[in-house]
Amino acid sequence: MKVEFKKVNKSYDHLKVLRNLDLVIESGEKVVLIGPSGCGKSTTLFCINALEPIQSGEILVGGTSTVNCSRKTLRKMRQKIGIVFQQFNLFPHYTVGENVELALKVVLQLDPEEIHQRARKVLGEVGLSDKIDNYVSQLSGGQQQRVAIARALVMEPEILLLDEITSALDPELTGEVLDVMEKLAKERAITMIFVTHEILFSRKVADRVIFMEDGVIVEQGHPEQVLKNPVEERTRQFLHKVTQHLA
Repeated sequence: MKVEFKKVNKSYDHLKVLRNLDLVIESGEKVVLIGPSGCGKSTTLFCINALEPIQSGEILVGGTSTVNCSRKTLRKMRQKIGIVFQQFNLFPHYTVGENVELALKVVLQLDPEEIHQRARKVLGEVGLSDKIDNYVSQLSGGQQQRVAIARALVMEPEILLLDEITSALDPELTGEVLDVMEKLAKERAITMIFVTHEILFSRKVADRVIFMEDGVIVEQGHPEQVLKNPVEERTRQFLHKVTQHLA
């Protein structure tokens, strides 16, 4: 599913977060947003499914405006957009299977057998088939984040938004989550938009990397170009600091 930003402006009180943002993400494209904290990366994600309202401009998802559509249309559109946050936001009193199945029951109201089959399938994709009857407290942080990914995927979205999904994890657990996401990015034809500081991961999965600062796109292109031979000095400065931190 295609996503288009047309002259989008977004502010929090007097703080401008997005400034006349023009951006087109093609259906099935894997895009990584990088940049310093507060540059508008996460806000860009949240504006796609209208979790954050914009002050001006237009956002089209699959050709439909999220700004001027009815609430009913927006609800249907959101069913096609999965989102995974930094925090796992799982229900601790539910099992892994119940966490994944909940939206299928409440939103789609599917047959119980189909619900169970879909949940088991996506848990297999994230390597957690054997944890379906475990409670969240019995899982590591990396496993919990993989449950959150499965919960988003079970709705069979056409767009998947991923907001710094490894930022709350230690390096070892980060690796297991990124391995799963690399596999999913290769296997799934859906549009995926990542906000991440994981540079090596970005080189592996992205069709395009976009560097943002102060609510605008500074540089964008193929990951090998942007991450290894950036044109803009500001991009070079940012990547130097990121790689220094990793070292």
